[in-house]
Amino acid sequence: MRIFSLFYVTIFIVACAGMNPNPGERTTDIAWTSGDFDNAVSVAKPKAEAGEPWAQLRMAIFYENGWGVDQDFKEAYTWYSKAVEQKDEGEWANGLMVGAVGKPGYFNQNNVSVQI
Repeated sequence: MRIFSLFYVTIFIVACAGMNPNPGERTTDIAWTSGDFDNAVSVAKPKAEAGEPWAQLRMAIFYENGWGVDQDFKEAYTWYSKAVEQKDEGEWANGLMVGAVGKPGYFNQNNVSVQI
């Protein structure tokens, strides 16, 4: 009975999470947290250059720490600035988190943690 319940709880959690709306984000994060920085950069960089804020934030972190790239604080600042400049509208952008939706990969611009 316990395994049966665990199975349904797992299915419920997976169903609630849904598909990742940002292709490449999960791949980047798995590579990054596994220490495979070259792969993380190779996935994130084209997305960052295409204007994806989640990828721009990852590139800033990579440059700041020298993970998969030469450490370069000026380049890190450039990527942080690009990520912060991304704007979205609606409830998420205005600070409502529960039940709010917005463009995938965009940040709540009223959140102090993403402002510089």
